[in-house]
Amino acid sequence: MTRRSVQEYAASVRPRYQAANKKAKKRILDEFCESTGMHRKAAIRLLNRPGRPRSRSPGRPRQYGPEVLEPLALAWEAGDRMCGKLLRPVLPDLIDALERHGEVALPEKVKGDLLHMSAATIDRRLGRYRRMRQSKMKRPSSTGLKAEVPIRTWSEWKDVAVGSLQADLVLHCGESTEGFYLTTLCLIDVATGWTELQPVWGMSQME
Repeated sequence: MTRRSVQEYAASVRPRYQAANKKAKKRILDEFCESTGMHRKAAIRLLNRPGRPRSRSPGRPRQYGPEVLEPLALAWEAGDRMCGKLLRPVLPDLIDALERHGEVALPEKVKGDLLHMSAATIDRRLGRYRRMRQSKMKRPSSTGLKAEVPIRTWSEWKDVAVGSLQADLVLHCGESTEGFYLTTLCLIDVATGWTELQPVWGMSQME
């Protein structure tokens, strides 16, 4: 049973439980524990609680439901599981492409909510999808190099001059970086889209 179902069940049983004698309480408690799987002492505390509605926990209520999160997860998969900062600027294009190819059909309100999400919210709401689909692949660490090289996302490349490049090394290793595998150095001129590819024989320093 879900937590909400347990609470609703407890609310329906509580008046009868609190008004019952000792023998009847034991029978009601046995039925309640068997149905909910709750520990007996926890069930007693729940059924003895006054029937007033509990106050909401502090914080903002969640704004986005499954009708928004499912197409978000689909777009995230289509975009090769980018982080929120990278996904946010291209999300309108991804959603348009998914709609054009018949993968999703979103009501205007759902589409508006989806495109209104911030990068931080995208990362938070994709957390469980990311944990479910987390890749086993671990790339070699390059923390020191990343600290020295300025990295910009798509939204930060507006009006960039010709000759500004984005570069990445694509690993053709599947789900594991163990052993030998080929790689491709990919260079893209951001302003023109011109792409150069250079195959690289593995990742080691050996010829």
